[in-house]
Amino acid sequence: MALRVPRGPLLVLLTVAFALLALACSTPPPSDDSSEGTVVSQEPIESGETIDSPSPDPSDPSDPIPSDGIYPSPESAGTPKVEGGAPRDTGRFLVEYRPPSTPAYAEVQKVLQNSQVLEHVAAGLNAELALPRDLTLSAEQCGMVNAFYDPRVKRLILCYELVNHFAEMYQHIEGQSEDEFVSGVFSAMVLVLYHEIGHALVDVFDIKTPGRPEDVVDQLAVFMLLKKGEEQGARMAMRGARYFALSARERGSAEIAFWDEHSTDETRFFNIYCWIYGSDKDKYSSFVDSGILPPQRAARCTDEYTQLSEGWNRLLQPHMR
Repeated sequence: MALRVPRGPLLVLLTVAFALLALACSTPPPSDDSSEGTVVSQEPIESGETIDSPSPDPSDPSDPIPSDGIYPSPESAGTPKVEGGAPRDTGRFLVEYRPPSTPAYAEVQKVLQNSQVLEHVAAGLNAELALPRDLTLSAEQCGMVNAFYDPRVKRLILCYELVNHFAEMYQHIEGQSEDEFVSGVFSAMVLVLYHEIGHALVDVFDIKTPGRPEDVVDQLAVFMLLKKGEEQGARMAMRGARYFALSARERGSAEIAFWDEHSTDETRFFNIYCWIYGSDKDKYSSFVDSGILPPQRAARCTDEYTQLSEGWNRLLQPHMR
């Protein structure tokens, strides 16, 4: 049967499980007595623009919760390279929580703050990238189910409504354990974060790409997860992609907006699986054997992943520590 948890206990479960996920991650978040990198703002919020969230995946419901090795330790990253053209290192990823105006979302804010997921993501990025200016990862109420990047103020906004939406979507997957449910919500949230981080990096590094912006940052999100976490990162990308499948199932074919700047949920789902498969077709051969990834697409996935990984390595190299 599907796991169906009432809203209150659902948020309690997420609070505990997200906290355990954060403890299992290898990068320590900023300490409580340090104000650098984390802000809790009382400022009023603004509504966002376009949703950039991901779709579903009927595969491998037994994967463990992804955690180990996703976020490298800042101490192990060293200092920015100074040979040749050194990257400008005048900015950091910061974390901010804005109190919601709706009491129901106060629990979502509490879940995120207790888990320190955003702090772990920021710490890993700060260990790896030299930014020309600060970028803020902000969790807030938006008035819509959304996540987006605002280039005017250099803010990546994760809406409390979207986190709640993920929880409601994933709790209806049949045959999953509580750990698998939490892993799905966690993975979808992190995949969306990395997608929006892609928009931010394209902006602040002034990267010129010839592809459609939304497809390009989907590529970057998967590339960064695979690069950071290897098998754990791949599991996270797969579980995050499951949201696109769930979304596609809930939406009727008449509702597909083929004109949208994003690819369809179905396309994004298969793209993510293709790139993971292309990163190591022997390790992920089960994608084809089980019928999840059609062989016609799989035949080109190695070339696709090689092109996107070499391209992003080249584009990001001048900005690496």
